[in-house]
Amino acid sequence: MPLWFALLLAACGAPNTDPEPTATQAPAGDGEQTKRVVVHRETPPYGDAARAAKLGDVECTYVIDVDAKGLPTRVAAPDCPPEFADDGMPAMEKWRWEPGEAETVKITVRYKFRDQVSKGPFPILCKVSFRVDEQGAKHDVDLSACPDDRLDYVKSYVEGMSDLGPNRYTFEIVDVPKTFPAPG
Repeated sequence: MPLWFALLLAACGAPNTDPEPTATQAPAGDGEQTKRVVVHRETPPYGDAARAAKLGDVECTYVIDVDAKGLPTRVAAPDCPPEFADDGMPAMEKWRWEPGEAETVKITVRYKFRDQVSKGPFPILCKVSFRVDEQGAKHDVDLSACPDDRLDYVKSYVEGMSDLGPNRYTFEIVDVPKTFPAPG
């Protein structure tokens, strides 16, 4: 990764490479506890409403009922500020688990939202996310939040990123002014 890009990420928010969210699980009704493995997860966004409310880093608990097919049937956010619940619940509804024997399992996911980008000095240009596989290939590149007039610019940065390990990366690109005011 070029030094200038590493510095930009450090100043404005690094990709979301936080450790996996913690999860505990127990049967929703009577029955044996069953271990369920997450096979697909969506990263809940740190939304604009949360950033505008200046809530900083927040940990939310999501309680998810998962059926025998591994699909969520109900999602609740009992101790989550509304700004995070509103943005995070749709992402949690897209999570998938391995099928299990129990009809319904109640899974608790604790997810920490980190407000890294709003601490930067420049306005946000757009949000970018993608997944890198074991061979280093990028998949599921989402540049949909980027303005059309800057799309080629953003694509060239994403395509130029190399030496990334297998992970899902989510970050925001800032709109850096072409000239900086003289110090003084």
